[in-house]
Amino acid sequence: MKKSKIAASVLAVSVAVSTLLTGCTQVPSDSDSSGGSSNNTSSGGNSSAGGDSSTGSSSTGESSGGESSTDNKPAVDPAESLAFASGTVLRMATGYNNSKTGLFFDPDVAKDGVTLADGKTYNSGDLKPTWVAVEEKLGMKFENKYQGKSASEEYDYWDPQLGEVDMVSGTASKLTENGVAGKLVNIAEYLDKMPNFSKYLDENPIVRLSITGDTADGSIYFSPYFDGVDDIERMPLMRVDWVQKLLDGEGEFKAEASGNTATPEYQPYMPTEGSVDVDVVEKDGKTVKTIKKTMTRATTSSS
Repeated sequence: MKKSKIAASVLAVSVAVSTLLTGCTQVPSDSDSSGGSSNNTSSGGNSSAGGDSSTGSSSTGESSGGESSTDNKPAVDPAESLAFASGTVLRMATGYNNSKTGLFFDPDVAKDGVTLADGKTYNSGDLKPTWVAVEEKLGMKFENKYQGKSASEEYDYWDPQLGEVDMVSGTASKLTENGVAGKLVNIAEYLDKMPNFSKYLDENPIVRLSITGDTADGSIYFSPYFDGVDDIERMPLMRVDWVQKLLDGEGEFKAEASGNTATPEYQPYMPTEGSVDVDVVEKDGKTVKTIKKTMTRATTSSS
């Protein structure tokens, strides 16, 4: 299929959840994803010029994807949407600087098996529950290609063999450089196929600028990663139905202590003290300046 089929699938995954498609046939599909702007997950692009992990898509893959509106009306005419075959495989070389952050459970995390709230035990190599839900929603399969390296090293590892992956992590600068060289898909050429994402960029021009590879033509070679849009990274994840039952239920709430609560094991991924230097792009889209990001347990400030 044409390279044009790849771009929409990038946003079908990375924008819908926070992450192009490989060899597929164009068929009617009811698994188009809803466009969203929050990250997503897990692996996205970085809005800074020299910074953390970004996600680009190889132009060597053959893919298709789709996107629908967040309400009950289709964002685009289904006849004009990009569809993909059910069971299409996405080869994902994405994560954030170590193997624990990939789409699949790492041996150090899973150990002898980790049992989550759904009662299911997950082992090393199993797809994480969020991505299982994405598979079911979109009707596709994810294949683990992530090497657990830093963003820069991960891209360098796959650069000579981009035909083996569909999504790959990398720094914004490397993805842009290689995108301009024709190795990665220019997502901007297919924004008409992704109305939700396009609308978000129109409403948030600073985000568009932060992921624009060349201000002369508006090219975009990676999906955005947002470091705290409306403090979304500090929002809790919860079973809303449990909370609703607890707050809206009838009568007095009573419960016996289970006594089975495990000792909390939590280590912050981001630093909680000190500072780091981050390169960011100026408004002209070309000049880069360095800001100092001060990390504390309660707040993060930039200067």
